[in-house]
Amino acid sequence: MLVRLGLGDRLGHRPGDLSGGEQQRVAMARALVKRPEVLFADEPTGNLDEENARAIIDLLIELNGEGLTVIMVTHDVDMAARVAKRTLRMHYGQVVGDSPSPAATPGPPDLAPAAPEPGPRRAAPEPPGPRSSAPDLGRGT
Repeated sequence: MLVRLGLGDRLGHRPGDLSGGEQQRVAMARALVKRPEVLFADEPTGNLDEENARAIIDLLIELNGEGLTVIMVTHDVDMAARVAKRTLRMHYGQVVGDSPSPAATPGPPDLAPAAPEPGPRRAAPEPPGPRSSAPDLGRGT
């Protein structure tokens, strides 16, 4: 798996010797080595340079094409719109949008910012009531 992720020449290195992009790919290899049916990726391109971000996104697209379900959390709306097959938008823990996105196209995605959409956007709803500092752990109600 490490060879597939471009880390074959780094097998003998300690984590501290790896770049951020390499560490990100090691984390993906750890998650993928048991061949899961679903991969949860939380900001997989966060803190990566454009080259490493592109490599991670290319890999996620490739894995998805091989049948792996990828659920990705990102703040990069433009990138998500270009590579996702379905997009859920959330605001204060509530789903405020659910729409199909253009299917990821073969080849590397364009990570450059997309042109703004024409027309007004719907304002996000106000957050529900006062929020406590405790997380909602989904205890049965």
